[in-house]
Amino acid sequence: MNRVPLAGISDSSRAQQTELRLTVSESLPEGTAGDRFGPNTNLTVVHEIFLDVANNLAGEYAHRFHNAATAEEKSSAKAAILSVRRNQRAVDPTDRETMIAEILRMEHLIERLGQE
Repeated sequence: MNRVPLAGISDSSRAQQTELRLTVSESLPEGTAGDRFGPNTNLTVVHEIFLDVANNLAGEYAHRFHNAATAEEKSSAKAAILSVRRNQRAVDPTDRETMIAEILRMEHLIERLGQE
């Protein structure tokens, strides 16, 4: 996965801050995870994947935090990390559908961040 630090983005710091906020609160991507998570997929497996993807997303934002060129970029990245962690704690580990939806959403964000 390619990582592009915030310092490499030519937009203003305010635009970058807005972009980070948008990526954390984006709507879910279309489609289902039926091909990856069947009804017989153990709930523990789904939860472990959910935690792993959340850690990967937080890691993407941590990379941006450590490579930020300005205090505003650093603050934006930190806010994004905290948002991922809050969301991670808010999801019920017994709610299969929500965890799968969050996995898809976070994977989409990781892919988008990797393209920036």
